[in-house]
Amino acid sequence: TAETPDLMFVLRHYRWLIIVGTIIGTLIGGTTYYLLRKYRPKYTATVDFHVLPPPVPIASPDNKVEVTTTPEEITRFIRRQMLVIDGDQVLDQVLLTDAFETDYRDRNNGRKSEWLRNNAVLPKKRLRKDISVAPVPNSDVFEVSFTTTDNVEAANLVNAVCDVYQDTLRSLEKQQEGSHLQDLKKALQNLEDTVRT
Repeated sequence: TAETPDLMFVLRHYRWLIIVGTIIGTLIGGTTYYLLRKYRPKYTATVDFHVLPPPVPIASPDNKVEVTTTPEEITRFIRRQMLVIDGDQVLDQVLLTDAFETDYRDRNNGRKSEWLRNNAVLPKKRLRKDISVAPVPNSDVFEVSFTTTDNVEAANLVNAVCDVYQDTLRSLEKQQEGSHLQDLKKALQNLEDTVRT
């Protein structure tokens, strides 16, 4: 049977090899980090959204009703917004915007943005990775960030994401208003029918 070598014997015997390997690995890692930071930097553009309290109900007399929101409600709201931004409805529309479909350097050449050219295989999957939606701790603010290798493109793309997100919210709000209006019309019709009988 083979004996297991003594750990201290191995460390003493190969200490110079371990020290030299550590130094070489550190130098290679540090040099790679420096070169990537210098020649292939990453830029992150961020847009902040402030969560406002709900409006005072119109029907309240003299608008003296106080509407308050708890930190838990704000956190839940922000999490819902994170899901909306990361959802297919928003991401599908984002990929069709001019910011993604045209290269900002020359809008007439017909080329797609550098980000979309580099991620043409599975753009929605990569978009989910490159978009960051995160709450700002201890506040009622959340951030939408986008990271690319071009600072102008990062700003254009995060703005496109935020524009589509806001358009989606407006569309959902109009749908809800239409639904509420239909419900009110039905209730009014039922009341009118009851009064007639």
